[in-house]
Amino acid sequence: MDNYKLCCLSMKFLAKIDHHFWVYLLGAVSCGFLFPRQLQPFENIVIYIMMAILFLVFLKADVADVFKQIKKPGILVYILSLTMIAIPVVIFYLFKPVDPDLRMALVLLAALPAGVPAAVFTDIMDGHTSLTLIIIFFSTLIAPFTIPFLFWILYHATFSVDFVSLFKNLLMILIIPLVASQIFRAFFEPFVEKSKFYINTLVLACFSFTIMVIMSLESEYVLSHIRESLYIIGMLYGAFIMIQLMSYFGVYWLKKGDKVAVSNSKVMMNNILGIILALAFFEEKIAVIVILATIPFNTMISVFHWYKRYLP
Repeated sequence: MDNYKLCCLSMKFLAKIDHHFWVYLLGAVSCGFLFPRQLQPFENIVIYIMMAILFLVFLKADVADVFKQIKKPGILVYILSLTMIAIPVVIFYLFKPVDPDLRMALVLLAALPAGVPAAVFTDIMDGHTSLTLIIIFFSTLIAPFTIPFLFWILYHATFSVDFVSLFKNLLMILIIPLVASQIFRAFFEPFVEKSKFYINTLVLACFSFTIMVIMSLESEYVLSHIRESLYIIGMLYGAFIMIQLMSYFGVYWLKKGDKVAVSNSKVMMNNILGIILALAFFEEKIAVIVILATIPFNTMISVFHWYKRYLP
């Protein structure tokens, strides 16, 4: 009986953590600014934490079962075309008057595949989690092709990048966790089923830690360039609002749970992947902007959680 009560209490506690996720995300951003020296040594393991998060999210979902839910492939093709091609192109033209580096960073952010936390937050918001998982999987699968393609089309005259290296990095970061999760699930399915309730909390903890490390990397720059940083953050908020609304109303005929799934999968883009790509293939200023996007990235999903009740 005592074990049963303890189990119930732990489940209630974990449920509270899930529903107040925004507190932990904002706390992680603050910790990144407050303890930069303590967190910066963990920079080199961020990529592996991201792969672990991907592993956990795909572990929770039986990819074979998720695929069975794809009844209308035409809708999926439309969603992927909207989120991975159309929205980045719209952002490219809407922000044409702004600084070229800021514009390029916004295009990179808009071109990223769905982030792994999107499924967790869609679940918390009572959206269609399976649809989010489908979008995560397929946007992840096509990202090695769509990201280089977009930058070749939009920046072919002024943009130089090692597309082969970019493709290889995307494959390593995104595909390996997917394959590993399904192999692990095949051998340890009973353990996975018993542990499902705790995976969201573990993902949130890992994600919060990566946010702390990422924010610590540019904390000195941000604090020493307050005015410029505030301008960039303001522009990022504008872009994120546009991305959120375009992805939500871009599938206006679907049920609300589906629209929440699509919107979450886009606004909760894989920003850690974006940071890794920005640091590896872009100039430092673009990397700084992508890192600063962590702030609206974490707060916009919290705001959306509040105002989605007023959306059709």
